[in-house]
This record gives sequence, structure tokens and C-alpha cells, in this order.
Amino acid sequence: MPTGPRHCTNAHEATAPLVAAYAMVDASAGDAKVRQVYEPWGYEAIGTSRPSPESPVLTAMIRPVRTAT
Repeated sequence: MPTGPRHCTNAHEATAPLVAAYAMVDASAGDAKVRQVYEPWGYEAIGTSRPSPESPVLTAMIRPVRTAT
């Protein structure tokens, strides 16, 4: 899941308003300090994911950007 700038894949996405930003954060990285960096920016944890048995547990975080029109 990309965490950087949104890349448009079709004409609708190019004109659709961006309403949220998201990040997938390694919950074990730096004793959870990475997650703590995102929280003051308005990100909130909404769940966890582990894409494969070899991957770390990732925390899904989201923050509002602006309201859709």
C-alpha cells in the first residue's frame, strides 16, 4: 500500500478529491516511536495487517485531509 503522494490510475481518480491520507507503520520499529511520530500530524490507528508470515505487523493509520465536495 503506497504511503507517499497519490498516483492517479484513471481519469476519475485524477479529478476525485483526496479526503484522507494513510500510512502503514511497522508497529515494532523503534519501540513504536515511528507510530508516535505520525500521531501529532493527525494520524490515528485504525487496525493492523500482516501481509505475509515473514512481514512485521503493520499498523494502518489514517488522517483526514479535506472534505469531499
